[in-house]
Amino acid sequence: GKFRLSITDHNPKQDDASLKIKFRVLSSFEGDAVPAVEFISKKSEFERFTFEEMNLEHTLSKTSEADGSWDFIFEKRDFLKVIREKEIKLNRFRFVVLSNGIPLIKSHVFVFSSRFMLIIIERGKHN
Repeated sequence: GKFRLSITDHNPKQDDASLKIKFRVLSSFEGDAVPAVEFISKKSEFERFTFEEMNLEHTLSKTSEADGSWDFIFEKRDFLKVIREKEIKLNRFRFVVLSNGIPLIKSHVFVFSSRFMLIIIERGKHN
């Protein structure tokens, strides 16, 4: 594909744990890349929020490159706080990068462990 998305859970067992979302453009791309999260219900319905809608914009650091690639880093506790404030039922979720409301790329589906560490749900050929 034209894009690469990676998710890193830094210091997952610490109070200051952070998530790093790394989006890379591998070939020419014109447009805005908007980070978002899709929360997936047990019925496989999803609700999508951009980072801006989740008020994560002010908590994260963003580094951009001329080709449209970027890194977002934010504290996991800020992410969980927004989930509680918006009363989102936390089941499964994935990170998505949008352009004009259309997904460019999606991450694996994640769940949080009982200690709030990210776990990738194994499905089909993604084992």
